[in-house]
Formats: sequence, structure tokens, C-alpha cells
Amino acid sequence: MSTCTKHPLENPISNTKSTLIHQEGAVLKTDANLDRLKRLYQVSHQAEFLYLQAEADTLLCQLETEIKGRRLAHTY
Repeated sequence: MSTCTKHPLENPISNTKSTLIHQEGAVLKTDANLDRLKRLYQVSHQAEFLYLQAEADTLLCQLETEIKGRRLAHTY
């Protein structure tokens, strides 16, 4: 049975391409899934930020409209 161990010098948090070393067969495999997950995480947070930014812009427009309406009401 093939067992996988992490390379002893590898830090999976700081290394974007972690490598698994199979003890039998000496097969090296780069972990493309980790890179893919990191990209998805970044895209997800970017989309969330853009959504929240649009929501804030909408609320600011509503406030400006309300303030202008109140100013007009006080002038008449």
C-alpha cells in the first residue's frame, strides 16, 4: 500500500504548490486543487466586496434623495 507523507521542509500555508511524495514509486504530485481553491476564495470575496459596495452606493443615493426631499419640503 502506498502511503503519502508531506515533505518535511514544506509549509502548506506559505507554499502555493504543496507537493506530496509517495514513498513507493517516488511520484511527485503538485496540488493544483489548492491553487484552485485559493483562486475561488479570492473571487468569492471580491464578488462579496463588490456586492456590498453596490449596496452601500444604493443606500447613499437613497439618503441623498431623502435629504434633498426634506430640504425642498422646508423651503416651501
